[in-house]
Parts: sequence; C-alpha cells; structure tokens
Amino acid sequence: MKRRVDDFKRVRFLAAALLAIAALFTVAACGGGDSTESSGSDGASVSGPAITKAELIKQADALCRKTDEIQKQRMSAYTTEHPEALSSKAALGVAMKEVALPPVHAEIEGIADLGMPPGDDAKLTAILGGMESALRAAEANPNSLVSFTEGPFISPGKLAARYGFKDCAKAL
Repeated sequence: MKRRVDDFKRVRFLAAALLAIAALFTVAACGGGDSTESSGSDGASVSGPAITKAELIKQADALCRKTDEIQKQRMSAYTTEHPEALSSKAALGVAMKEVALPPVHAEIEGIADLGMPPGDDAKLTAILGGMESALRAAEANPNSLVSFTEGPFISPGKLAARYGFKDCAKAL
C-alpha cells in the first residue's frame, strides 16, 4: 500500500511539474519593437511599415508555439537523460533554468523584432518589460516556475491575454 501511495505522489508531482513547464512555455514572451522602426536583436535599426495588431498577434503566437515545441523537446530529452530532474521541485527548477529558459531570450527578441502597431507602444512595452523581468526573476529563482498559481510569468501573461495574445499568454 505504501508503494502505491508513493507511486501516486510521484505521478501527481510529475503531472504538476509537466503542467508548470507547459505554463512557462506558453506564457514565455510577448512584446514588441516600435511602430515604424524597430531594433533587431543585434541593436540595428530596421525600418518598415508598421505591423497591425492582428498580424502581430498572429506572428507572435506562431513564434510562441514554435518555442513551446522547442522547450518541450529539450525538456523531454533532458529528463530522459536526467530522470532525477523530476524528483523534486528544486531539481525541476534547475532543469527549467538550464533547459527551458534559454529559448525564452530568443523568443522575446523575436517578438520585439516584429514591431508594434501604432498607438500600442505603452501596452506592448509593459508586456515585453514584464516578460523580461519575469525571465530575470525565473533565472534568479527557477523554483518559482513550479507553481500553478504564482510565478513571475503570471502577471505579464495576464497583460498579454488582455491585449489579445493566445499562445503567448496561456498560464495556469
């Protein structure tokens, strides 16, 4: 009986961990550059027509879905190679810091490179700034990512959802 209880606890922990990972992956970035000119990831200025809100949401959500898949694949490979990564919140936090968070940097830059629709600068700057702050907080305390109701990405995810993002704003 004790073994079944331990197995049940392990399965519950694994399910919780996977849901936390999924939440991180889906909320991990939304933001923008600026309406007619944006800075590329190398800091160079890129001129062009302003992106519409609908197109920004479409492209950003596609980028977030792609990053989610990359993170899921990397976590799957990591936990296969390091099964102890699912043994505790602390071990899972380390795995998330090493494997799941690095793609978030590229995702934030990719979203920023899309630009901002005219008039949405303040909203998108708040979302992007929130995502960058969340990323720094998650890197400093990766155990904060193993929560269902709290964590650094919850607040910017809510802002992103209010703006209209779907895949870039999913959180538990």
